[in-house]
Amino acid sequence: MCGLPFDSQPVYSPDGKDLAFISDRDGNENLWVAQADGSDPRQISKLEDNSEFVSPEWASDGRSIYVTHYKPDVNAFSLWRYSADGANHEPLEEVTHPKQTSSSPKEFNDNAMGAAVSPDGRYLYYEDKTGLGYDDDVDFPLWHIVRRDLKTGAEQPFIAAQGSAFRPRVSPDGKLLVYAERYQGKTELRVRNLETDADRMLAYPVQRDDQEGLATRDLMPRYAFTPDSKSLLTNFGGKIVRIDVTSGRQSDVPFVAHVKLPVGPYMRPELKQEPRPVRARLMQTPSQSPDGKRLVFSALAKVYVATIGADGKAGVPVRLTSGMLPEFEPAWSPDGKWIVYVTWTPESGGEVWRARGDGSGKSQKITDHEDYYAYPVFAPDGKSVFVLRAVEYDQVHKAADFPPYQASLIEIPLQPTGGGAAKVIASGLLRSGAQFTGEAGVLYLNFADGLYRVPLDGGKPRRVLHIVGPAYYFMEGRAPADGVKISPDGQWALAQITQQLYLIRIPGGVANASKELEAELAKASPLETRLTSVGADFFDWAEGGKTITWTLGSTFFREKLADVGGSYQPPPGTDLERAGVEHISVTVEVPRDVPHGAIVLRGATAITMQRNPAGGDGVIADADVVVVDNHIAAVGKRGSVPVPPGAKILDEAGKFIVPGFIDVHIHWGSIRRGILDPECWEFQAALAYGITATLDPSSLSIDLFAYQDMLNAGMMTGSRVFTTGPALFSFNHIETEEEALDDIRRNSDFYRTHNLKEYRTGNRGQRELVAEASRTLGMLTTTEGAMNMKLDMTQIQDGFSGNEHAYSAVPIADDIVQLFAKTGVSYTPTLQISNGGMWGQDYFFSHESPYFDSKLRRFVPHFVLAKKMERLHWGLPQEFSFPLIAAGAARIQRQGGLVAVGSHGELPGMGYQFEMQALAMGGMTPQEVLWAATMGSAKTIGRDSELGSLTAGKYADMVVLDKDPTRDIHNALAIVSVMKNGRLYDGQTLNEVWPRQQVQPATWWQRDESVQTGAAGAR
Repeated sequence: MCGLPFDSQPVYSPDGKDLAFISDRDGNENLWVAQADGSDPRQISKLEDNSEFVSPEWASDGRSIYVTHYKPDVNAFSLWRYSADGANHEPLEEVTHPKQTSSSPKEFNDNAMGAAVSPDGRYLYYEDKTGLGYDDDVDFPLWHIVRRDLKTGAEQPFIAAQGSAFRPRVSPDGKLLVYAERYQGKTELRVRNLETDADRMLAYPVQRDDQEGLATRDLMPRYAFTPDSKSLLTNFGGKIVRIDVTSGRQSDVPFVAHVKLPVGPYMRPELKQEPRPVRARLMQTPSQSPDGKRLVFSALAKVYVATIGADGKAGVPVRLTSGMLPEFEPAWSPDGKWIVYVTWTPESGGEVWRARGDGSGKSQKITDHEDYYAYPVFAPDGKSVFVLRAVEYDQVHKAADFPPYQASLIEIPLQPTGGGAAKVIASGLLRSGAQFTGEAGVLYLNFADGLYRVPLDGGKPRRVLHIVGPAYYFMEGRAPADGVKISPDGQWALAQITQQLYLIRIPGGVANASKELEAELAKASPLETRLTSVGADFFDWAEGGKTITWTLGSTFFREKLADVGGSYQPPPGTDLERAGVEHISVTVEVPRDVPHGAIVLRGATAITMQRNPAGGDGVIADADVVVVDNHIAAVGKRGSVPVPPGAKILDEAGKFIVPGFIDVHIHWGSIRRGILDPECWEFQAALAYGITATLDPSSLSIDLFAYQDMLNAGMMTGSRVFTTGPALFSFNHIETEEEALDDIRRNSDFYRTHNLKEYRTGNRGQRELVAEASRTLGMLTTTEGAMNMKLDMTQIQDGFSGNEHAYSAVPIADDIVQLFAKTGVSYTPTLQISNGGMWGQDYFFSHESPYFDSKLRRFVPHFVLAKKMERLHWGLPQEFSFPLIAAGAARIQRQGGLVAVGSHGELPGMGYQFEMQALAMGGMTPQEVLWAATMGSAKTIGRDSELGSLTAGKYADMVVLDKDPTRDIHNALAIVSVMKNGRLYDGQTLNEVWPRQQVQPATWWQRDESVQTGAAGAR
């Protein structure tokens, strides 16, 4: 058996005539049987639900097959039994059940895996555990071996051990049972005499087990007794090994396998930064004026107004105000004369403002104190404004910012028609602001669990709409819609989920409904119509409910309600092509940040990375590094390259200059969303630790595109930001090539990024649709194995260009090394987090004690450090597996494979430095680490023509160090200064020292901590 399908875990039938195996040849993983020579494959199971199968095992009579079944949403393994003839493709029985009841929490799941049947057919042995099927922050023991009497059905715990007991195998004579156990950080095989109960070690160490990964190939590779029960055949170290059961003596079993592996359409396009002025990728919270002739929206943290001409084209947007504060979430008054919006910074707090729609006059502040405000909207009579209000202190001290928020909906009377104090209307976990229909005395409000009808007289809110839809792969059941908006007449609702927009008909209208309406999006229903095929970011009603509007990127769409068809399926054609859908491109441009001037960094040792430094090339002592504007003009020995007249000469004698570090896997988890924070600490912290460019592979929201633009415009200080945008998950339900193309067009056509993250998008067939569509659209696509070796290998084979996170099987053998090296797929192991053992960051937090580091406390808020470091999960050194993972990465890079450095964003800046140190702990030389952190990372994200080395013509991104990083990678922390895009910053403060002399102002958390420290000292 060969070819593109992943066929695995074969096992002979008792009579030796057949093989049972796992295969994804029909697109989804299923159980198959073939003749012993691989001919005549027959499908036994026929699931299409993205579940997986593990470790088939024949019953002793050969008539049925036990197999482990894994469901991601339940996160549990269970044992099933199928008829070997595949009758009906349905299991004969579910031998074990993962949940006691449908409402049982996942933490109480019952997991069963790795069936083994005694030769006489009397007993079934398997490994069992209570809890999550996969969890990466665990305490041992996890698994134990259970024995079931197949005659009586009685079960008993059979073998337990501190390091877990798992993968039982019974000898053909029925006298011995071999099993595996974790011992002092490594895995051993033990043998138990079933007659005398004697138990002894058989082999140690062997292949490390997969207890801390997603064990879709079982917790250990299959091992088998020879027919005489005297030897055990197993594999570790990349070899097949025979172990004498009596003496434990090991010998290699020689074999040769000629492998021809078909692989998919690898794409690594050359990506470049846009040279034009910064064009805003997002038009946030747009609102169409009542007369349909103007749009108001937020872009780049400012409010803009654009006219819509009779030709359906937008004019050049103009700022509504000239204010300096960041502005968000504008909305029109019912008469179109006023616009309400909010401002916010973590330093000054937030306010609500009213401005004239034509931009004349000054904005009027309508709140009486600073707090956090969101989603302002005028009352239908225009006499008051309704807005969400949350506690400012709570908001800024959140480690992450996602709806729903604990907030209150308040009503603010307006002068001169109103007046008086704000009134609290409702409180709770709220998703968005007030909505109105023609119904007097009530409004509608999105709470965490649905849309509620809220009486204005203080009556109890009542849920009227409960709309759900597809959820993440790890969630059971359905997820609440991301947003719901009722129509002005109460007869319809717009609902959004998975970045798609739906229309829901409400029979009889929401005001007359005697009970709440429940609806499930992306499911056949006469009440549901899908409005978008490519996607929607923001949406609203216009023209009194006659028109539906939405945006994607910087394009505004509108469609008449009367023209909407009626199908839950994606509408035919892209959203730009459909008849009846008007699309309006709105362009907001600001100058790109480009410093002007020439500077020479003279006298340092330039570690250029122009060739692999591991070979000794690319290092220039006493160098001139010449920078003009934001590009490197020349690099060479002192006096050997031209220096522009009037250039500033900066003496860097005794120092070392390396290209800027590139973090290719950083998630900006603490950014503020919707209402943005232009002084976000994460971007500054990364830059301060030498990271000049980054890729977020799977941003948690679209807001990162706005931050990318603001950084490019010089409106913020921080690293370069690139992103894939939100990843493609299984909830995208990609079933056809056209659906894959539409989902990916969100990135290429609307967000203007050609980086893409495919993250457990579905079964093998669905993932291959994404690979083909990515090739068509010229995308550089990376993937995530999620500690699932089988998923890792099939994604590499299918042609995805990158692989994120660690391989859980260690050590890797030459086959995996060559798979990376020969395909060119990049490997980013992210050793700070999940890697089949304790997290690497916990090792560094406990061994390096960075909690009190003054530079770290300058750039990272104290509550973030407290969350990360005040209570650590401690472990013995052998409990950390990341050096073993790093050793595999070193082997891949030395064989010509592409290795990159990514920190996962657990601690932006410092975490990346720890990641480099972790790679060195696995055996990489400092030069090899630096190569991975610069050129390897630049190639991984498709930016090596502009970044990654000190080369003339590339962007001027570099780090000046006091110590030699080629001697010790810890010296990469000795940062004197950082240059990003031609601007030179002090490495301790981020004060700009060239071409401007500009002090980086103190942040709110620095002032907060200094006050707390002073108070503590006073006590």
